[in-house]
Order: sequence, then C-alpha cells, then structure tokens
Amino acid sequence: MRFIANCIHFDDGVATVTAFVGNLPHFSKDEIQTFTSLANMVGQFSIYSASTPAEKTIASKLGNDFLVALLARLSQNGFTISDDECQPLGFGLFSNAAMVNHSCAPNMVASFHLTPHHPPSLRMRTVTAVPAGDELTISYIDVGATTAARQEELAKSYCFTCNCNRCGDFERDIWVQGTMCRAVNCKGVADAQGKCTGCGGAAFHATISPPLVIDTIQEVASSRLVKHFQASYKLSHTRLTAGNELVMRYIDGQDWNRAAVTLKDTLDAAEFCLFPNSPVIAVAFYKLTKLLEYLEIELERAAGLRQRAAQILLVCYGKDNALYKEVSERW
Repeated sequence: MRFIANCIHFDDGVATVTAFVGNLPHFSKDEIQTFTSLANMVGQFSIYSASTPAEKTIASKLGNDFLVALLARLSQNGFTISDDECQPLGFGLFSNAAMVNHSCAPNMVASFHLTPHHPPSLRMRTVTAVPAGDELTISYIDVGATTAARQEELAKSYCFTCNCNRCGDFERDIWVQGTMCRAVNCKGVADAQGKCTGCGGAAFHATISPPLVIDTIQEVASSRLVKHFQASYKLSHTRLTAGNELVMRYIDGQDWNRAAVTLKDTLDAAEFCLFPNSPVIAVAFYKLTKLLEYLEIELERAAGLRQRAAQILLVCYGKDNALYKEVSERW
C-alpha cells in the first residue's frame, strides 16, 4: 500500500504507471472487486500519508475508478522483489524492465541488488548466448509447469498467449505432466495419445496437478504429501513442487537426512522443468551441498554440486554477488 501511495504522491509517478497497459476489461468481476476494495484503502492511506499540501492535493484528486485502473496496471507490470535465493521480499515497479517481454524459455533473468536504506535496484543478465538481433526476454511465471498450466496463468494474469518454442514442445509436456502407468514394474508415462510410453497400456494413476499439490501441502499431513512425491514421475513438475515442499518441511524439523535424500530425488525434475542456468537450480544445488557437508556424506558429490552452483550464479548474478562469493569461496 505504501508503494502505491508513493506512486501517486508525485505527478511523474502517476504518469509512469498510467503509461503501461492495464487490460482492466479482461479481469474477472471478483478481481475487479478486489481492486476496488484495495483502491478505497489506498485512496485514504495516500491522503493520510501525504507529507506536503501538494501531495495531499494530488491524492485527493484521484478518483476510485482511476485507482482501480492504476492497480490493474501495477499488477501486470510490477516485479516481485526477491533475494538471491529466490525468496519473495516485496513488490516494485521498474519502468524500463517492465518493457521486456515474456518467454517460457527466457534468455535473461532478473535479480535485485539490496542495500540498507536504499531502494532495491533491478539487474538483468543473459543466461545463454543470444545471437545478434534476437529479442531479450524474461519469464513472468513458473516456467516449470505444463504448457496448459502456463498458458492459463499467462492468460489470467497478463492477458496474452505465449507462442515461444517451449509452448510448442508437446513432446516435452508428456514428461512434465508425468502421468504414471499403473502396470506393475512399468516406469512409463501417458503420451499425447493416452498410451504408455513404456508398455503401451492405457491405465494410469490419477493425474496430480500442481494446484492439487498446493492444496495437499496446506490441508493434509506430510504422509500424504510423501505419497504424492513418491508416486510422481522423476522429471515431472509434481515431483519438483512436492519435493521442494517436503525439503522445506524436513529442514524446518531438522530432519537433515530426509531433506538430503528428498532433494537429491528432486534435482532431475528441477533441471528438466526449468531453463538452463536458472538461479532456482543453483540454489537447489547449494542447498544440497550444505546438507551433504553437514552430514559429512558424499563429500565428492557435494564439491561437484558447489562448483555447478557457483557456475550458474556467476552467469545469473555476476562475480560481485554475495551469494556467488559465499558459494565459490571453497570452489
């Protein structure tokens, strides 16, 4: 709320936000109602928090309809500010960066330089070689999900359909979906025609979609989540999301052995579902490195993972980044 108030206290802030597309007609009635309720609070807060008569004048002139449209623009053009380990910290609008388009196979990543008593700055670095003339892109969403799930989220949150190469890779979706065959000892999954890639059968376990995994995390005991994880295909998005949640639970409970075992079983899915040089992969490598070193097991593997994490972080964040320095100090 303070961020929005800061935008509207100044004429240039209002002008910056209103220059972006908001797509308000594409939002649902419930979403518009949420914007309306928030706009009422923002309007009152902006007047209350104004520190000069000029700021109060600007704030008092902004009607509710204008604030609703402003919130729609912010929702579609703002960035979730996160730390180096990809944990969300807040929200910000970076007008130049907001012009960068989305791809489910991006060639850049955004990161944030955070220093005390200063606003965060956004940095973008390429994570792969980019031929001259190619467009620079970032990802707006979780690119590890299936094409259908990504398209649904992009349509709902950003009002467009992605036509990148990954969205046309239907063969890859078979493994990301990872609907497991029910036949004994068969490790195949359902292909696009509903046949098993292993035995050719047509009987499969119930599909576990990412939203169901989220509901499971919130509503049932860990034992149910463990079953979902163990039943999921090794490269699937379900394996990735359920595995990450299990690792967090084990770490919170200081069950370091189970955390390490589960994270090892999640890495293949992370590398398959995400894009090369994703910082999320680097963080997973480093997390497993620390677990193995703490347990004093598989130290050779831990050293290799530390090296791989450092290589990715160097690409994503650069050599002056604090996390890169921490990871690479023993590399």
